[in-house]
Amino acid sequence: MDVPYRPRVETAPAVVTFIQGRLVGTGAVTNTDSPPVFPPDKNLVYTNWGRSAVEAAVRAEGLEGGSMMLPAFICQESFEGLYDRLDLTPVFVDIDPVTYHIDLDEAAARAPEADAVLLVHSFGLPADMDAWTDLCATHDLTLVENCVRALGAEYDGQVVGSFGTHAVYSLYKVSTVSMGGVLASDAANPHEHLARAVYDPHAIYHGLPESVREYFSLAYPVDYDCRRLDEVTRQSFERFLAERFEAALRENRRKAQVLREALGGLGLEFQPDTDGRVYYKVPALVPEHVDRDALVHYLTASDHHLPVTITWANPWAKSREAERFVDAYPNTSRAADRVVCFEVRAMDERDVAFTIEAAREFFEVYA
Repeated sequence: MDVPYRPRVETAPAVVTFIQGRLVGTGAVTNTDSPPVFPPDKNLVYTNWGRSAVEAAVRAEGLEGGSMMLPAFICQESFEGLYDRLDLTPVFVDIDPVTYHIDLDEAAARAPEADAVLLVHSFGLPADMDAWTDLCATHDLTLVENCVRALGAEYDGQVVGSFGTHAVYSLYKVSTVSMGGVLASDAANPHEHLARAVYDPHAIYHGLPESVREYFSLAYPVDYDCRRLDEVTRQSFERFLAERFEAALRENRRKAQVLREALGGLGLEFQPDTDGRVYYKVPALVPEHVDRDALVHYLTASDHHLPVTITWANPWAKSREAERFVDAYPNTSRAADRVVCFEVRAMDERDVAFTIEAAREFFEVYA
């Protein structure tokens, strides 16, 4: 089955201006409907971190000591310690060069080596769930959907996270809280592998007014306990869902489409834009003749301190399988060398305009 993507028609570079303080681009909005409902129809447990949700899913399935397939293009920091903790063997698979999803054909070839799949809906773009559910059923693989940047995305009218045995979410990547995750699971008691919640400085932080929280930043821990999330943080997240989530998704999409239209005219390559996708980050590949690191430095070193990042320039597969990395995972290697991410969730309208202006300046002078 072909992936039912409906890429938007490319147009001329965006005309970006301010009209009564609002950022305006010439691109058409492809999705103005309300976002789908979160969460999927599963048993839910809030966890202290997204990786705690992954750990609870692995323990619920008794997968410790087994093997789990995952994309070669993925963060080492989040997963290396977790796999070691659970005695899991990673089965890396190269990505599709357009979607950044695990390549289905390669996944089918490697399926006999794995007990489960951690399927990432990369940067909010839903994967082809019909094909993936068929593949997992054929090879008896436990399907764990990674929705950490896909909260609110849908495939064929159904919210992502509904298709696998388990789905995991990371709250701080998609909302106003600074920690937390969710495990949505078919298991009857997904919480039984989690320790009790701890009311630590994170919980105190989320009990403060938003105006006060803006002055503080809490670090992502290297070492952690696999725990439930404290109620203060959970309630803060649920307030965000009830009061601001739908508007935030619409605003992120609008900013993303302005960036896609303008920067696509400079030769940056973007994932497909579908009605079911969501935007928290906007990844793009710079043209081969462009120095990606120089571009990011130019953007972030400006007076505006633009929220532009390099994501997974050193993916876990590269550090683990250095000698064979380029030959074994050519699409991942290409993405790692050329990817740049525009953090639309952290951008206001002027950030978007300044990013486009600065990128055009860079291409005129250096590219």
